[in-house]
Amino acid sequence: MEKHLSPLVSAALGGGKGRIIVAMEDMGFGQDNIKAHVQNCQDNTKAQVQYCKDNIKAQVQNCHDNTKVQVQNGNDNTKAQVQNGHDNTKAQAKNIAGSSKQSDKIAGSPGRAARLKELLDLLRAELLS
Repeated sequence: MEKHLSPLVSAALGGGKGRIIVAMEDMGFGQDNIKAHVQNCQDNTKAQVQYCKDNIKAQVQNCHDNTKVQVQNGNDNTKAQVQNGHDNTKAQAKNIAGSSKQSDKIAGSPGRAARLKELLDLLRAELLS
């Protein structure tokens, strides 16, 4: 077997598809075996190239997906921050409105003051009569 290995190795090192086929024939391989071996090599090469292409596509798709997720996350965060700003503004406006009502209560509303004046006038009239 060693004497048959040498022509194959030298053909492989020397290059050329024809020299490899001649070396394989010298080793006793028939044309069908050589064709099958060459076809197997071509199929393996195609499969490896396809595998590489698929991996590249998958990685590119993953990058696109990650970018979309990051953009969406940015959009969601912006919306949340804007909504939070709106909510805070509404809450502050309510607090200010509430403060105005409290100051009315402390100072007394105009209707309440008028009612108290009426009661005092009635009481004074009763006492004087």
